[in-house]
Amino acid sequence: KVNRDAVGKFVSLGGKFTVATGRGVNTSEFISQEFEFNCPIIVNGGHTFYDYNKDKAVRNVNLPESAKEFVRVLMREFPDVGVEVYSDRKIFALHINDVLINHLSYEKCGYIETDLDEIIDLDWQKVLFEDVEEKGDELICILLSSKLSGTFQSATLAKNIVEYAQTLVKAPSKALTSE
Repeated sequence: KVNRDAVGKFVSLGGKFTVATGRGVNTSEFISQEFEFNCPIIVNGGHTFYDYNKDKAVRNVNLPESAKEFVRVLMREFPDVGVEVYSDRKIFALHINDVLINHLSYEKCGYIETDLDEIIDLDWQKVLFEDVEEKGDELICILLSSKLSGTFQSATLAKNIVEYAQTLVKAPSKALTSE
C-alpha cells in the first residue's frame, strides 16, 4: 500500500514509472494491475517492452531464425528436458515434464501444448529449458558455444531452469555470453 501510494504520487507529479523483470508478458500482468504505470513495462528479461495500457508490445528482441533449428537439436539431445517458448503474449510448452508444469502453475498462466513445427514461423523472445539438474552446465556450454547469426546469446541457470535469449549488449549482468 505504501509503495503503491508513493508510485501514484510520483506519477501524478509528472514522473515516469516502469519496472523491469525476467517474467514473461502474461506472468507480469499482475504487476501492471498493482501499480500505476505510464510507460511500458520491460519484461522477458529486457527482451520485450510491453504497454499493458494499450495491450501491445512496443518492442521485441527476438531470437534469430537459426535459433529455432538449434532448439530442435537440443530437444533431441535432451529429450527429458521441458521446453517453454515465449512468443508475444503466448507461452508454448514443448517436451512437457513435471518442472515445466510446476513452473507454469506457480506463475498462474496458461500455455499451449504443441510441437516445434507448429510454432516455427512465430517470433520467439526467449526459451526456457526445464528440469536440467546435472545437465544444466552442459546445456549452457552448448548454448553459448553456438554462433547463431553472429549475435550475442545469453544462457542463465536459475535453480532447475535455463533461460535462453538474445542479449541487448555484449556482456549483460546476470548472463553468461559468447560472441
